[in-house]
Amino acid sequence: MIVSQLGEAKNLSEGGMCMRSHSPFALGSPTNVEFKLPGASETIRCWGEIVWNRRLPEGLGFEAGLRFISISREDRNRIARFIDDNPELAH
Repeated sequence: MIVSQLGEAKNLSEGGMCMRSHSPFALGSPTNVEFKLPGASETIRCWGEIVWNRRLPEGLGFEAGLRFISISREDRNRIARFIDDNPELAH
């Protein structure tokens, strides 16, 4: 499970992630994101933008699409390796 300060990641790609949270996300808002991939000791730090947002069925919170807008090549490569090893988390 990938958890950032924003919430829990439902899926992940080199370009962004789908986040689930108990609070709504502001569409278009730039967001500083920090998270660790399962089994990793290094923190991935990047800037993202909320590009879509939706309310889940009653009591389940919200989901949002976060597009990475500024991320180091090293962190993007870490994500790519993680996805290669865990394709079920990719979208």
